[in-house]
Amino acid sequence: MDENNNPNPVGVPDYTNVEPKVVDKLAEAKKALAGPERAAKIEQAEHEREIKEESKELETKLAVIVKKKEQLELLWVKLDDEKTIIKQKMTPIVEQEAKVEAEETGLEKTENETGLPSEKHKIEANRRIVEDKRRSLEDAKWKLQAEIDVIDGKIAEQTASYQKLLDEEESLQAKLDAIKAELSV
Repeated sequence: MDENNNPNPVGVPDYTNVEPKVVDKLAEAKKALAGPERAAKIEQAEHEREIKEESKELETKLAVIVKKKEQLELLWVKLDDEKTIIKQKMTPIVEQEAKVEAEETGLEKTENETGLPSEKHKIEANRRIVEDKRRSLEDAKWKLQAEIDVIDGKIAEQTASYQKLLDEEESLQAKLDAIKAELSV
């Protein structure tokens, strides 16, 4: 700092408040004053700095994608666990439904084979009770199936999001690989 509180040494102008056109002209002046060899070195250094910055940006974006993928993977595990629990609840219902349907079929067969109206009436009453049981079991099964369908829909959405992230990750990784190859040359 000089006596006027100027942070730049004496004779060095302050370019912080200069218009962009002037900044471009100053860069051109540096190159012209440095000569062709040094100007080429300056350009090479600037190019490497820009590439390294772009590389860092790509790595940051890739890290974000990895986090997003991880969140989707964890959500898939949670949804799959929920689906498994519902399927476990559904298994005894389906088994019971099969037994009730077999019982209903047996009653229908017995009813058709019975000739006495009083016996048919008793069998028909039992068959109605069994039909009500079957309907109740079907309702419970379809309710659980609807829950599974909702989970499957969420899984499909997550899968689509995950696929988009994979596509983006591949694209960014290809750019990063190209940059690394350029830097190693």
